[in-house]
Amino acid sequence: MALLRHLPLALDPNQSIIPSYDFCPNPQTLCQIWQARWASPCLSFPHQRYPLAPHSRLDHRKLRQMKSTTISPTPSAGIMAQLKSGTAALHAVAESKPLEAALISGAIGQEQYKKYLSQRWLIHRDLETATDRAITRDPRLASLDLPSLYQTKNLEADLALLQAPLHTIQPLQGATTLLQEIKNVPSPAALMGIYYVFEGSKNGARYIARALAKAWSKSDTSTMRYLDPHGEEQRSLWQKFKTEMDTLTWSPSEQEQMVKSAQTTFTAISALDDEIHAA
Repeated sequence: MALLRHLPLALDPNQSIIPSYDFCPNPQTLCQIWQARWASPCLSFPHQRYPLAPHSRLDHRKLRQMKSTTISPTPSAGIMAQLKSGTAALHAVAESKPLEAALISGAIGQEQYKKYLSQRWLIHRDLETATDRAITRDPRLASLDLPSLYQTKNLEADLALLQAPLHTIQPLQGATTLLQEIKNVPSPAALMGIYYVFEGSKNGARYIARALAKAWSKSDTSTMRYLDPHGEEQRSLWQKFKTEMDTLTWSPSEQEQMVKSAQTTFTAISALDDEIHAA
């Protein structure tokens, strides 16, 4: 997925904590960021459930420094701040994947891109079906207007252009893990932890769409509806989502469930992106 929601402020590969912005000024800067990130050792949790790609380089010293310096999420902070800080290290791992680098550089092939979209379609289909059910169970979610942000139809439109029959798509292991998480989610709040990861990914995805359009000699990003679903409205929609999430009242247990679900999602996406890249 386009996990470029929070982009590094500096291009120093030796920094132990990766500061971030919500948006990157231009695709060229984004490519520089990826080159610096890719040249530095990948970070991962020692207890991570899913193996990294064989060529990934682990630097546990740097990870321990990150974990000791990063501020832990606390219930006194808004839920969006908790989600961001609680997933920062896993997010950094997900952003370091070679698939992400191939996407933003425009180096990804169309067959691999088709597989990327296909796996996302399986996930969004089930996530949005579960979200519809959650909205009926939890009236608080109605204020978020989540159906207006759904991506399943956009993915189906993109896959149709690529002549990818939906009935032939089979989940890879990382997608299977996420589908099980969605199916067994303990509460609507926990489901929102999963939703947060995918909704936030739209920010960096806009830059990926532009990079791919340039690499594939497209005049615009209109054939990449998944990567750029909202156009110039993306920033305001993301700000609105963050504000409304923070406005809602979440119990301490709900906040904990939400952060845990978001962490699980980043880990599964990292594994899935490795599978897609290796295919």
